[in-house]
Amino acid sequence: MNADQAILHGWPDGEEGPAESNPLATLLAMRIVSMDRAGKSIALGFTPPPATRTADGSLNRVAIASMLDFACGYVAMVVLVPTRTVASSTLRIEWVNDSKADVVTATGRIQAFNETTAFTRAELLDERGAVIALATSALRILATRA
Repeated sequence: MNADQAILHGWPDGEEGPAESNPLATLLAMRIVSMDRAGKSIALGFTPPPATRTADGSLNRVAIASMLDFACGYVAMVVLVPTRTVASSTLRIEWVNDSKADVVTATGRIQAFNETTAFTRAELLDERGAVIALATSALRILATRA
């Protein structure tokens, strides 16, 4: 089980808090806002630092893609047993609006799931609820390393 899975599988339902399991999650100040295992969804909050901004202060697309990828991957890991993990096969992003938001939320949901693949979707919203970007992802389901 990797560090991301350990956080998710040990996370108490209804709790909110930091989920900084790797350097990128730490840079983006990622936190779990809500997790619904039965409903197959997760909401992750981010406070992107100045290093993730363009010259005009907007969030750069690499940071946006990373936040959406976290939501797509984490929601898949939430419903997997601890002996399985995922790896992104595809991540398709629709850029909707530029944003200079200080805090954003990515919500991930399972669309479909089978033995080998999880299909997920995510949306990234600013503090006002305006959509910044949307994503769909196909993730390969793999055995965890011992």
